[in-house]
Amino acid sequence: MAHGAPLSVRTAVWLAATLAACAAPVPPLGSVRRAEDVLDSALVSPIAAHRAVAIDAIGAAGLSDRLEVARRGATDADPMVKAAALRARLRLEPAAVAESLRAWAAGPGAADQLRALAAADDECPPALYAEIVESAAKSDHAEVRRAALTHLGPLDATTRRRVVARALADQDETVRVDGIHAAFEHALADPLPRLLDELMMGAAERRAQAARLLGEVGEVSAIPALFHVAAEDSGIVGPTARASLCRLGVDAECARLRASVLSREVAEAGPAISALAAVGGPVAVDALTAAVAHPEPDVRRAVALALSTRFEPALLRLLVPLLDDDRTEPRALAAAALVELEPARALAAVDAAVRGGNPGLRDQLVKVLAERYATRGGAQCAAALSRLAHLSDGFERLPLWAPELPTVVTALGALLAHGDQQTRGLAADAALRSATPELRFLAAHAVATGEVDDPGQALIEATDDPVPAVRIVAAAARLRLARSGMMPTD
Repeated sequence: MAHGAPLSVRTAVWLAATLAACAAPVPPLGSVRRAEDVLDSALVSPIAAHRAVAIDAIGAAGLSDRLEVARRGATDADPMVKAAALRARLRLEPAAVAESLRAWAAGPGAADQLRALAAADDECPPALYAEIVESAAKSDHAEVRRAALTHLGPLDATTRRRVVARALADQDETVRVDGIHAAFEHALADPLPRLLDELMMGAAERRAQAARLLGEVGEVSAIPALFHVAAEDSGIVGPTARASLCRLGVDAECARLRASVLSREVAEAGPAISALAAVGGPVAVDALTAAVAHPEPDVRRAVALALSTRFEPALLRLLVPLLDDDRTEPRALAAAALVELEPARALAAVDAAVRGGNPGLRDQLVKVLAERYATRGGAQCAAALSRLAHLSDGFERLPLWAPELPTVVTALGALLAHGDQQTRGLAADAALRSATPELRFLAAHAVATGEVDDPGQALIEATDDPVPAVRIVAAAARLRLARSGMMPTD
């Protein structure tokens, strides 16, 4: 028995070596086979969420060679997997899932209705497209009815007019306002009589809203009616009508707006500031200079917000004093407008907002910067968004609380969707190395859909991510690159 223990150890070692030699080797990280293994494992996972993410990723990456997998997902016992299968098939074979799309559109939930509306853009037959949009226009959810108005372009004139007419009679004010804008945008004159009636005979708030809308949509035929109500001295209707007349090219009314800009009531000053910002020119510079120096912080905030959508240096430089404002909101919004003209000071103000305790301000700031970046791009604008996305300059080491996630995701989304491919790739690389799994997932998904080119090593490492959803989508992204010839096969 003295030799029994050593023999047992030798036998165990021999057995372990034999089993290891017989086992299939793990494909190397970065190989196509490794990506396939990650995706295949997820598709047979006992965890429904993993199967759903994998099928969603197949659709997002356009992996048509795995279409049959998506079809089989429709018979899965879990509703989450079934929904993912439908989304994937909508991308891979939209004509084959028309009935399922109709079921989404007719369902009671706003989320499914919005998904149906979004999916209808993907090579949808015209008749089905019209059916989905009209269904959305009749939804019980105001956000869905508003979304229907953004899908009018491909519709025939009769259907478009029908959808807009429904919106103009909607009980929800936001839907009515969007319907008015859509009617003017698509050359439907229906809202004009309604607006003129409200301008002349509605309650004060509705009259002011009608006056503002007539200026915003550029309805020059309303000038006589606006002149009529612009003579009112009390309340906000007269000043709002004068602001619209300024927008419509009545120079004399632009000159009169300086008095409204100096009002301590933002309800009066706001429309005047917006009109002058839209018109520009010397009279705007003079009046808006006074707005920048206004004692009310809400008015200073309004001028910073109004000019944040403009790109005229003469107007933007009016905001430079606000970079030293004692209130954070005017200072941060001025920084968003001036980020390309005064980058050092503007980025310092953005930094302060990111580190500050005002999440609402960060929401507003990221919205303004994302819109500017989508319109004009710009390296400094990208740098500001990178800070808001917690990707650079030490912000990646700051803790990220759950309520901040939507703002951070919006900032990253803007960086991944706009700008040149190099900037997008750098943003994806930084996000894939983030400690926040949601950002890693978003970056991998952008590569999977083709929105962003291959960021290289960071994507390879993401196929071994500890978070399954990130790992799965990164694997699908790698397979997309292999199928399209943008990375070598094994």
